[in-house]
Amino acid sequence: MTDDEHEDLAILELTIRSLMADAGVRVAQVYPATHRPPDVYFVYPSTPPSTLVEMLVSMAPATVFVDSERFDSDEFETTDDELREAAQTYDGEVRQVNVLWARDGLLYEWLATADWHDDLLDETEIAQTHARGMDQMEYELGLERSRNAHQKLAELVLGSPEFRGATTNRRSAQAQLIMDAHQDLVADLLFESRFVTNVRRNASIEIARWERELGTDEELRAQIAAALDLRVSQTKQKRQVAELLRDRADGWALSEAFVEQIWREAREHGR
Repeated sequence: MTDDEHEDLAILELTIRSLMADAGVRVAQVYPATHRPPDVYFVYPSTPPSTLVEMLVSMAPATVFVDSERFDSDEFETTDDELREAAQTYDGEVRQVNVLWARDGLLYEWLATADWHDDLLDETEIAQTHARGMDQMEYELGLERSRNAHQKLAELVLGSPEFRGATTNRRSAQAQLIMDAHQDLVADLLFESRFVTNVRRNASIEIARWERELGTDEELRAQIAAALDLRVSQTKQKRQVAELLRDRADGWALSEAFVEQIWREAREHGR
């Protein structure tokens, strides 16, 4: 775009005012601060200044308002540095010329906008669309990284002997110790607190599965009854049962209620 084209709308406004003065069209010295949306639009260049003035002469409105708006790059909203720099080259240039009038209850407007301004708006929209696409892409990539990190970290936690052997009130602490040792994976988690909740839930599901399976194993009861040392305190007997169950449950510390149940049944079995 050449420098001459910067002046197109400024020249256009002067041309319109000159044609109106020659045709005797009365132009107001002010422009309405606000007005309702026009009922009829005319757009330059499909309606050139000569046609506009002929129409005004024919319609003979009481007053015609002519106004122009100059471009201020500080008000041009964009996050694209190149577009912002390009916009600054048009500071102070006329970006739009408006002609407004009313007749028989209808509001009319003739509008001309600078090509360079339309181009800037188009390029801004493209940049915003591209940015939204990049934002979505970054989000999806982040989500994929989070899924992978969640899976790898869950395998480490759920496979850890320390986590499996922890009692219910110690599982969160054990999970956090493993997470502290794998900060590279934690950094990719989108919802760190939700991860701990998920692994605790998975642990509860696994423990419930083992308790259902071992709860009907009569052979296990017989083995525990045979191994149980009734000479020690009940506390030590329950601890012994808990360890035997943990060995059978692939290292999982089963619930105190289940250990208590198996201990009682083993004692009954041994009588």
